[in-house]
Amino acid sequence: MKYSLYLARKYAAEGWWDRAIRHYLTVLFTYSNTEQREVEFSDEFRTVLESWMCYSRNAESCLSALFAPILNLFPKSVPIITLLSEHVAGNALFSADEGESGISSYDSLKAAINIECDPLMAAVFRVSSANVRSCDFDQWHMLMINDKDRNEKFLDALRNTIVPTDYVLDIGTGTGLMSVFAASCGASKICAIESNSSLYNLAKRILSLNGVDSAKVVRDYSFNFHPEDGDSADVVVSEILDCCAFGEGVIPTFLDAHLRLATNTARFIPADVTLFATLIESPTIYLSHAFTSPSGKEFRSEYVRCSDETQPEPYWCTRISDLPDMKKLSSAQQVIMVDFGNVNQLHACINGVSGGVKIPVISSGTLHAVSVHFRALVWGDEYIDTSENTCWEQGIFPLSYPIRVNEGDSVTVRWTLKGTRFDMVLELPLNADDLQLPRSRELVLRGERDYRTMNNDMLLYAITRLLPSVSRYSWNLDINLSDEETSVVRNLPHFLIDSKDIEGAFGGELDEANSDLSIIVWPIRADGSVSEVFLNSLRSLRSRNDVPPSLKYCGFLTDRLSAHGVLVSSSRLSKLTRVQPSSSCGADLSPIRMYNLLEYRDIDISTFEHHVCSNEFKFLHLGEEDTELLTKRIEVRCTCAGLVEGVLYWWNLENYSTRQDRGAFFIFKEPISVSVGTVVSHR
Repeated sequence: MKYSLYLARKYAAEGWWDRAIRHYLTVLFTYSNTEQREVEFSDEFRTVLESWMCYSRNAESCLSALFAPILNLFPKSVPIITLLSEHVAGNALFSADEGESGISSYDSLKAAINIECDPLMAAVFRVSSANVRSCDFDQWHMLMINDKDRNEKFLDALRNTIVPTDYVLDIGTGTGLMSVFAASCGASKICAIESNSSLYNLAKRILSLNGVDSAKVVRDYSFNFHPEDGDSADVVVSEILDCCAFGEGVIPTFLDAHLRLATNTARFIPADVTLFATLIESPTIYLSHAFTSPSGKEFRSEYVRCSDETQPEPYWCTRISDLPDMKKLSSAQQVIMVDFGNVNQLHACINGVSGGVKIPVISSGTLHAVSVHFRALVWGDEYIDTSENTCWEQGIFPLSYPIRVNEGDSVTVRWTLKGTRFDMVLELPLNADDLQLPRSRELVLRGERDYRTMNNDMLLYAITRLLPSVSRYSWNLDINLSDEETSVVRNLPHFLIDSKDIEGAFGGELDEANSDLSIIVWPIRADGSVSEVFLNSLRSLRSRNDVPPSLKYCGFLTDRLSAHGVLVSSSRLSKLTRVQPSSSCGADLSPIRMYNLLEYRDIDISTFEHHVCSNEFKFLHLGEEDTELLTKRIEVRCTCAGLVEGVLYWWNLENYSTRQDRGAFFIFKEPISVSVGTVVSHR
């Protein structure tokens, strides 16, 4: 056995993955103690298994036959089951139009998990598979597909632009919808380009389903596309516009199309884009990007300019209508207009352009940010305006400090545009008295942190009731963690607390000699969901005998959290999560149903339109060691009639609830029509 283990590790180190897998399986089947095998080999085998699936040409043909043996060896290994689930779920989506191999592997793994593993691992399989779908088809993509006004305006633009002899180039085709529209408008030739592999396959299926078999679909970036026949496009359509229009590369993409891919008289859709800026008041924005420690240190997110150097991320994206405390302090002022038909201007934007605009204040208040939206000319005098009620969010430029402004004042904004990056900065008043906080303090950049949670006084109070000593501490943003600690904590909000304080909270005897700092983690992410990565790390830690002292109590809060929810009806939720046939202007987009979302996160419950259809119920307690917890069936009685879309859920900690702040939805596969008294049964 020792020699086989030596060979397994030797072959893995040398990259002989087929031999390594064979020897690992030989060794592992000699272990009769399942728990010992998982503790000693789970992480090591997962690494080798992942490499084998990535690099071995034999992996795809052999993997299905190995599902049962692998799961028999590691029936409770979340990392291994997650790896297998994500792999076969990705193949099922990717290979859906190329045969049944991906789908049969998916079904084989599902069957093997049901036989070899407990119900908890079956839940891990479902969650991991859903995560793959959400990675390939983001939350915002479904809303874009269901934006009927957007679809109608692009269809009208193509209908009024295309003549029967036109060659149409569709860059960033996504689902292929624009190419379907182009075919219905009589284009003689269509080429659709898409770099994302899953969307490329989806576009091919949708084009074929809509009878557009003559269209050429290319899997690549347009910069790498070289037409074999040398044809130049008469019409170029692309909707690679982010919330500030230019972040997805529309300027270099259209310039490249002008220079290589289109005729000199080609028409571009959209024809131009104009950016507008609005001054807004919203304490929520400030609290989402700034934190002041008890020692007086000022921390800021990666979206805030902390010095003369540009910040890592130019702007934050959100829908300002969803902010519960948003107030507009100015009307929208034009910042810059880019004509996509003007090659000289596109060249200038690549090299960099800049300017300034004075924005008059029309309502007194506290200025927290500048909001940017765009207006795109699609054809004639038809525009898409993203200031509100579209699939696009707005770009937010948070201020480093709030500023008090009065009606009649003017605020000067300086902007720069270079390639794909648009930046904006305010000329702050020289008089520091105009600021609500002293400008003399140093601003410290800490990116990827949940500032909104750290500014939540109600949460801090609830934690202090459990751990009174927390009142002496603050959320940790200042002390470096070891690599192992960082791998567990990630970017979740956490405290560093004296171990004696925690031991006292448990009511046990205090070890006065123990003065180590212990990490206490808040496991709920900024989007309202629990961090699965942290839960997996916590489970792995608790299976070890050598837990680092600093991580001994990292699950203190996790063990006291419970999930609560209500059944909800919401037409808005339906548009966000399910393809709506009525929005596609006659195109058949039914293949997108495979991407219908099973979960929707980052909800401000106070502003999200929904109707509650049941009393509150508890369905999960993270501290319970119950393997059937995630799979048990829950029955809920409806308190009103309607079309139930899913479950709105939040987290409770003692007397605190995240319902006051953020929530998320579990989405039913299909809406359920209910009456008063109907019992809805779900997992």
